[in-house]
Amino acid sequence: MKTFPNEGAFNRWWTGELRKCNTLVFSIVGGLMQDSGIPDRYASHTRWTGFIEGKTGTRGLDAHQLHILLELTKRRVPAYVLRLTEYGIMRLEHPAKIDHIAIPWSESKQGVCIIDALVKMNDFVFSERRLSDGNS
Repeated sequence: MKTFPNEGAFNRWWTGELRKCNTLVFSIVGGLMQDSGIPDRYASHTRWTGFIEGKTGTRGLDAHQLHILLELTKRRVPAYVLRLTEYGIMRLEHPAKIDHIAIPWSESKQGVCIIDALVKMNDFVFSERRLSDGNS
């Protein structure tokens, strides 16, 4: 298990881990030319492509971030929260809190563990049954 002094350090770490497993990652930082609320990263891997918002501890999404993530998901664009909890557990969360997946710690293949969780979350969120029921 790793510890990080702040959310920015956590985001830089997991971005690096994804890049180690051949994921193209774009950092999206709000500012003068960028709308606020857009998730921290856009990632593209051969097995998964979408948006990731990094969070640490109990820090939640602000109302605008939640709105953007839910609107992306409604449009079938994957958009999830990658959280390092105050207990050192890394997990992937759906913004509507319909599910979360614990991500195991790996010294050598952490990026692969994160991609595996993203794929698993997509399989759940965008399953044909859920989509046909209108629940996503």
